[in-house]
Amino acid sequence: MPAVNLSDMEPQIVTKINTLQDSLKIHPGNAAMWGKLGMTLYVHELMDGAAVCFENASELDPKDFRWAYFCGIARHNLGDAASQRWYERAVSINPDEPQLRVRLGNARLTEGDEAGAAKAFGQALGLDNRRADALLGLAQIDYLHQDYEQAAERLQKALAVQPDLREALALLISCYRMQWNQKAVMETSRRLQLLGEAPPPADPILNQMTGEGVSYHWVMETGGQLLDAGRTREAAGQFRRALAIRREGPAYSQLAIAQLRLGQPDSAVANFRRAYRLNPGSALNGFNLGMALSDHGDAGEGLSLLEQAYRKSPETPRYALILFDQYRKAGRWQAARDLAEKVYRAYPQNTEMGLRLSMLLATCKEARWRDGEKARAIAGEILARQNTPDPVALDCLGAALAECGRFEEALGAVGEAINRSVAGGQNDLANQLRLREASYQNKRPWRE
Repeated sequence: MPAVNLSDMEPQIVTKINTLQDSLKIHPGNAAMWGKLGMTLYVHELMDGAAVCFENASELDPKDFRWAYFCGIARHNLGDAASQRWYERAVSINPDEPQLRVRLGNARLTEGDEAGAAKAFGQALGLDNRRADALLGLAQIDYLHQDYEQAAERLQKALAVQPDLREALALLISCYRMQWNQKAVMETSRRLQLLGEAPPPADPILNQMTGEGVSYHWVMETGGQLLDAGRTREAAGQFRRALAIRREGPAYSQLAIAQLRLGQPDSAVANFRRAYRLNPGSALNGFNLGMALSDHGDAGEGLSLLEQAYRKSPETPRYALILFDQYRKAGRWQAARDLAEKVYRAYPQNTEMGLRLSMLLATCKEARWRDGEKARAIAGEILARQNTPDPVALDCLGAALAECGRFEEALGAVGEAINRSVAGGQNDLANQLRLREASYQNKRPWRE
């Protein structure tokens, strides 16, 4: 029986572990029970004990690949090179599961076995040619061999499958730097900057452990994964379970997000407010409550909270973008323009704010806030940084040219935007652009 230190654990964790250990004293040859204890120790970050339990389970039931696989993961988390041996055992038991080969490839790469890693990643792609993590692994090997072009090609394929794969974006930036492609560096850096918090890597096998977690942290983690997967009602249940353990702001906020998705705005506002009261100094808490109130409550209070969130964290792109949108919604054109100019001047890589500013300057219904030439300059500057013209940037350029009375050029810009939107499957955007096209054909600038 592995020795584990439970002195700092929450009471419900201690009870569960003690119960499992007592059962194993009676049934020491039960592989499934050893595995269950191992999973419970693993999810509560007791890695040494978890590894011992998975080894015992694997010896007792050598046909169940999960125990070897979980042992490999636990050993890897302990920094133990033996993880590779356990991954190899898991692959030998279940050779048709690509996830196992990706883990094996990463373990081999960590140990400097590039040829072995490339073989494992290649075999994973042979089983599933859309494995973004396997493409990333091969790209890492290409990068080590200074084949930056091949690495970039693999990374682009990986990102086509999984656009939020942060490791792929970061490595792609390094590839572009080594190729002296500054435009691509800036564009990809912007994509990385605008990404939200990275979701945990998808691993359905490892996710079997989630039901064994009873700590506040693990229940919250499970709820977040369910929310990301669109299983909103189950996620809400997990966040309520977390609040039963510990009444903390993040649990209230996550429950509120789930409630918004379930069409329960009043309950969501109440829970965002509870999170805010627990930590009013948090920009995120103020932002969440402000957004909820703006859409489902007191819009004035909501806007005030959004302004506070932006002042606390002006470097967070989303806070500035949402505040700008709320100013526009409220018809506060000067506040919207001042904010956009300030942010774009401080963070010129914030293309989304630049495009919002350009469109406001080109299309605002109040003439005193329009400036067609400035709008054209901003849209042109953004397009000059892009390897492939973005339909939204082309739309802004078209609106600015129309505001300047250059309707033939505006039609050219919006026509290209329509073609690129259709080619990219953005049919709703294409329909909006056709309305602008009709306006320019009639020699009328667009007005929001």
